[in-house]
Amino acid sequence: MSVEFCPELQKHWEIENISIRCLNEIAIILAEYNAELPPEPLGRHVRDTLTWPTILHELTRIELNFSNCVYFNIKEEMYTPSLAREPAEGQQFQRLLDSQLIRDHTLITEIRLVHYRIFSSDGIIDILTTKPPQIKIHRR
Repeated sequence: MSVEFCPELQKHWEIENISIRCLNEIAIILAEYNAELPPEPLGRHVRDTLTWPTILHELTRIELNFSNCVYFNIKEEMYTPSLAREPAEGQQFQRLLDSQLIRDHTLITEIRLVHYRIFSSDGIIDILTTKPPQIKIHRR
């Protein structure tokens, strides 16, 4: 029987904010939204249906605080050439215990590194760290 890695974090995230507090501390705020559908266009004027605003309802917000970071990068969401070949735990929020990024940085340091990867609609975030992140989950 296998246990899914962090099931609470396997959602479609939007990046709200990323802040680098000091050289090796990164705080990331992600949110999950639900879009309210516009009314049925049948019988409405075209201006009414094309100008209807998209209303987003925030469902969940998480704060991820990474410390002891060795590497941080954000890639374009369409950049995925080698991602499928690296074995990872999780789908949207991943933990990789062995990746090319870890192998590249292990040559520099002898400290045990963990690679975290976050997929969002805006990009792919890669973080190498020696500690697991502190996570705060806020539900609406």
